[in-house]
Amino acid sequence: MPPDVVARPELFAGFDVPDAPGIGLVSAPAGYGKTLALAGRAAGHAPTAWVSLDRHDDARLLWAAILAALARDPRAGAEVRDLAPPRGADDRDFLARFCDALDVPDAPITLVLDDVHEVVDATAMGELRSLVLYRPRGLRLLLSSRFDPPLSLPRLRLEGRLWELRADRLAFSPAETAVLTERAGLTLSADETRRLQRRTGGWAAGLRLAVQAMRNAESPEAFLAAFSGDDRSVADYLVGEVLDTLPSDTREFLTVASITDPLPGALAVELTGREDAVEVLERLERETSLLEELAGDQHEYRILELLRTYLDAELHRRRPVLAAELHGRAARWWACREAPVAALGHAGRGDDPALLADLLDRFALRLALTGNHARCGRPWPRRRGRPAGVRRGPRPPPWEPRSSSTPRTCGRWARPSPT
Repeated sequence: MPPDVVARPELFAGFDVPDAPGIGLVSAPAGYGKTLALAGRAAGHAPTAWVSLDRHDDARLLWAAILAALARDPRAGAEVRDLAPPRGADDRDFLARFCDALDVPDAPITLVLDDVHEVVDATAMGELRSLVLYRPRGLRLLLSSRFDPPLSLPRLRLEGRLWELRADRLAFSPAETAVLTERAGLTLSADETRRLQRRTGGWAAGLRLAVQAMRNAESPEAFLAAFSGDDRSVADYLVGEVLDTLPSDTREFLTVASITDPLPGALAVELTGREDAVEVLERLERETSLLEELAGDQHEYRILELLRTYLDAELHRRRPVLAAELHGRAARWWACREAPVAALGHAGRGDDPALLADLLDRFALRLALTGNHARCGRPWPRRRGRPAGVRRGPRPPPWEPRSSSTPRTCGRWARPSPT
């Protein structure tokens, strides 16, 4: 274990209690510290059998690795050590022999199967599914994956046989962030620590990349003001470990949605042009943990902050025309819902002076009377009419919570229906 690893024994408290389910799943995107968390648990418990899976594993290699790992455990009996891997697909009795050898009442062996998402061989995945469904009582399983593997998880949940650890619990808290920075030799104030934790969302990889870069920064304050997913080291990690593993349509969906935070489901429909956008958001939250649904009944989502800022920067850098069009859509959508701060912010980022002038005509007096113009990051022009020019702001203003029940079209702000 690296010396600066933050011990987090509480993560597995629910798996280690008596009568806990015998199958545990640690599911989170790349960089959430799944392997380190499992290694930390193994270091504090009785010997743990460990298998790191990869994309070259077929069924025979999978079972050979599992049997070798179990044979190294001192609690494994002769029946386990004498087992040989299945001879081939026609060796239908192997799983029965395996389960019989481990069907013992003694303290069970814990087997960690790390990186289950790497398994691409259909037969090997089928063998894993059988192992999970027919797990012998002398074996406990801990699996880690970047997404939910096809292992009959809904059935296991329904039967109360599955314990789960996901990104929301793997994310570092402000207190854990403080421990991490202290071990790295950094001295941050409580406010700076909270800002670092919020900016990264507690994402372990983002925190470690930020800590490395902060050592060479002029000051923590200056670093935190500029740190985003567009930082080179963060961007390289996001592309290589997260985005390159996503289907192209999912990556495009997230890119288009990255212009806004938070993201109401109805606005996702407007931006992406997909009537199933809410279903896509629900699936991405469930399967990838790259976004989360916010509390409340508004069906609002938030993309992992560093991922969102990277995608947003790439969109504006490589496809500025599309970015401007999307901000225009978002501005009109918010205007229909009487949300002037959000609408004007998007109009400003979209470099559309005519739209901005129309929105000011509609909302400037209300903003001036309520004082909300200060929240938009710059004073609005005092005169009415078309401004001489609109400069893009550094980032969109914060949004106010709004109901998503308003119809998608309203008066002159309605987008023309496709013919």
